Amino acid sequence: MQPASLPEVVSLEFRHCRVPFRRPFEHAGKRRESGDTLLLGIGSSDGRMGWGEVLPRRYVTGESITDILENRAEALAGRLVGLRFDTQQALVAWLDQERARFPEQMALHSGVDIALWQLFDQIIGLDAVALLGEPRQSRSGQCRTIDFGTATTDLRREAMAAIFSGATMVKLKIGASDDVERLRSLQRHLDGKLPLRLDANNALDGAAIAALLDACDPASLHSIEDPFPTETPAARAALAELHRRFGVPFVADESLTNESDARHIIESGLWQGVNLRLGKLGGFGGTVAVRAMTRAAGLFHVMGSLVGEGQALTDAATLFLDHDEEIEYVEGLGQNRHLLRQDPLEVDARALSNRNARREPVLAPLRPAAAMTDDLLQSRIGFDD
Repeated sequence: MQPASLPEVVSLEFRHCRVPFRRPFEHAGKRRESGDTLLLGIGSSDGRMGWGEVLPRRYVTGESITDILENRAEALAGRLVGLRFDTQQALVAWLDQERARFPEQMALHSGVDIALWQLFDQIIGLDAVALLGEPRQSRSGQCRTIDFGTATTDLRREAMAAIFSGATMVKLKIGASDDVERLRSLQRHLDGKLPLRLDANNALDGAAIAALLDACDPASLHSIEDPFPTETPAARAALAELHRRFGVPFVADESLTNESDARHIIESGLWQGVNLRLGKLGGFGGTVAVRAMTRAAGLFHVMGSLVGEGQALTDAATLFLDHDEEIEYVEGLGQNRHLLRQDPLEVDARALSNRNARREPVLAPLRPAAAMTDDLLQSRIGFDD
């Protein structure tokens, strides 16, 4: 039941956290032993809070935590504080407007989007079908990712673990000096039991991809993600020729951050699939828009998470997956439990008990983890009315 008098947004808070990993995560573009997360809290006049996460990557959306805190945060607070959203349509309209005005701020917009939907769900209730689509009927799958931290000699163990854990896809990071040996070994141990994706993080070139495909069985590959940058005509011609020659689908990821990028990818005709990540596409609204555009153009979808995602993005990705029949899995889902030493967010049990008892929450209310140590919190700033 909708409250008689709806609360308004009265505060915006940012907490920069540096979260250590249980083990390093490494691919061709980056080695990480910890993750920098910007928690974003939006407060309402009735004392509720919605929390989102911002994981900016300069090489993806062009954003950084420093730039957000120094140049974006205060302006965002000025646009947000004092607003009141009386319907779901009104919130969708405001988020769409923000995304259109600031297409270069998709990581920040993702945090705002998820925090506002979490807050809206506490006050009025989120209609997930209206926002995301009908619930899926089939069981979702799992993707097991193998990064550079797994030695070539351990690939048999990883293959067996993927098979016996119920994984439905394996993803291998490539761009190392022994790519051919690693790929051959993994294909041999998987023995056709699971499909295999490759991800170069734009670290290779056309010749290297061709040599890799010549040395393995291309028929067993589901796709290759971000093989190399395609800014030049020669690179674009090389990608088209690789698809023609080997028939392996190519997936765009880091070059897709907003609807303008989606149009460019579609018009290029170079890509057969795209990787949807809520954290780089502006949250629910941006991801839904890009999904519709690319699906209408005949591109297939894989879905992933950014390394270091915590509870807010995990819950949001799970909800998205639960409302899309064609996306099989979210790669990296649940890493807040097996990669992060501590999730900076946790379920707010008090807010959960104060919710409308006649309905279940669509997004569980969150709060900064009570056990968060001082060394995790790097900085904190807030804005209110």
